[in-house]
Amino acid sequence: VTNHIRRVLRPRSKLTASDLSPDMLEVAKQKLRGSNIEWQIIDFTKIPFTDKSLDLVVCCFGYMFAENKEQAFGEAFRVLRDGGSLLIATWDKLEYNEASFVFPKTVKKYLGDSVPAMYNLPFSMNEPELIKQQLLHVGFSKVEVELVEKQSQAESAKKATYGMAQGGTLYNEIIKRNPAW
Repeated sequence: VTNHIRRVLRPRSKLTASDLSPDMLEVAKQKLRGSNIEWQIIDFTKIPFTDKSLDLVVCCFGYMFAENKEQAFGEAFRVLRDGGSLLIATWDKLEYNEASFVFPKTVKKYLGDSVPAMYNLPFSMNEPELIKQQLLHVGFSKVEVELVEKQSQAESAKKATYGMAQGGTLYNEIIKRNPAW
């Protein structure tokens, strides 16, 4: 997403790309070296910009992980100039994300019924009317929600599994309980 934004902005436009995860930010930095982008670790519930200082806030698959979504949306509203825009992308319901739907069933083998609640957060923003109400509640006045269906495909089931497990919340929980797994 950052690469696409950089390409459509005027060269002199300032672009700050962020993530809460230093590892994710480092991957992005390596992919986009020399792209005139400032990189920052930012918690979207405490955005380190002054009030009404940004024209655009884009969050691709991030707000889903916020425990307090209205607080996170409120921070975006706070830093946006009048007329600024917030663009977000989220996942749909778990059952519409096939690999992610099967994955917890496999994880039960290791964790039993105690799959961390955090695992369900990515699938917690699938009600367009609720998202709209949350955004209106924090101050946004023009809210449009568009449902876009996309298909993703992994090279293999093994790579999809690694992508969902390695280094993630569930992987850390499995290793914490039994490092031999």
